[in-house]
Amino acid sequence: MYYRKERGWTQMELAEAVDLSRNHMQRIEAATAVPSLSTLLDIADALGVPVQKLFDQR
Repeated sequence: MYYRKERGWTQMELAEAVDLSRNHMQRIEAATAVPSLSTLLDIADALGVPVQKLFDQR
């Protein structure tokens, strides 16, 4: 969520960039859904950050 907000993106914009529903993106950010490795790679790529940055505590 930090990197998404840093870029000024909504959940919907990120979800569309990685071909997910906004609802699924919301559950990933709330840690109530476990994304696949492929989805994590897509999210990191869309945000322009290494995958490990998605796990930083911010």
